[in-house]
Amino acid sequence: MLKSDAPETRLNKVWNPLMLALVCIIVFVISVFPEAWHELMYSVAYTLLFISAVMTISRKRGLWLILVIIAVGMEWISSILDLILLDAISTVLNFLFFVFMTGYYIHLIARASKVTPRVIFQAIIGYLLLGLVFSILIGLAIEINPAMFSFELMTDAGSPGHFSDYIYFGFVTFTTTGYGDIVPLTPFARSISILVSVCGPLYLAIIIAMLVGKFASQRD
Repeated sequence: MLKSDAPETRLNKVWNPLMLALVCIIVFVISVFPEAWHELMYSVAYTLLFISAVMTISRKRGLWLILVIIAVGMEWISSILDLILLDAISTVLNFLFFVFMTGYYIHLIARASKVTPRVIFQAIIGYLLLGLVFSILIGLAIEINPAMFSFELMTDAGSPGHFSDYIYFGFVTFTTTGYGDIVPLTPFARSISILVSVCGPLYLAIIIAMLVGKFASQRD
């Protein structure tokens, strides 16, 4: 049993840090570059993130790889041909995939027998992925109704500019910082904002409780 698990462990030692690096690039780095580069950079980063995420899945990896190839293909086709419907479908698939991956990492943390660097990586990745999930959800809401949020303090037109704006608002709300430069205007937008602001601290409370409990038990 230990021998069969060893290759998975070695793979995760490679793919977990890579996945963390890619999520950090999406969340923190791409927005620094000129806006004209964003679409291409996000597409490349998401493609690599999908592949690295699949490589961390231990079961039915072949099936997930096929689904990821379909999602990545739709992402690139919609980006190149500017197909609105295909772009919306691709965004929904991205959202569902990241929801699954966040749940998968929480499951791995809950099943871990002790706290290791791999578990710490998984906890950080899960946190950033959850923030990314809510950023995509906010982007979907704005695609449906651009009047849900006011961006008057960020853009001259008062409307959202790029996906980096959604990430910014998503993580500012997720961490309960709330600068007030982006304002939810409709009841649905306010409900999303409340959900995001509640889930951020709740994730930290649950995961920290898990890690502290496991660390205390392994010292006994």
